[in-house]
Amino acid sequence: MSVWWIVGSYFLLGLGDILLETSGMSATTKLAPAAFASRTMSLWFLSLARANGIQAQTVKLYDDVSQPAYFGVNGAIAVAAGLAVPAAAPWLRRTMHPVH
Repeated sequence: MSVWWIVGSYFLLGLGDILLETSGMSATTKLAPAAFASRTMSLWFLSLARANGIQAQTVKLYDDVSQPAYFGVNGAIAVAAGLAVPAAAPWLRRTMHPVH
């Protein structure tokens, strides 16, 4: 396996952190009521921890199913999430009106 796969993977992870983490934290602090800003930020980090925990549980299935099925399901979930975001965009624009 080429070392460029690892370099590319880390590049995409870093790019995702830069694009999603910063905008997510910014929106969290802007949308939270002032009295609950720290609690809302902790919920942001809790959601990330929960996502990592869910992925850690699904990795256990890697040996039990075929590789195409495992990566196919992971890919299908990613595509479904990618399609859900544009579908929810009008609702998100209405509910996040104070954030520019």
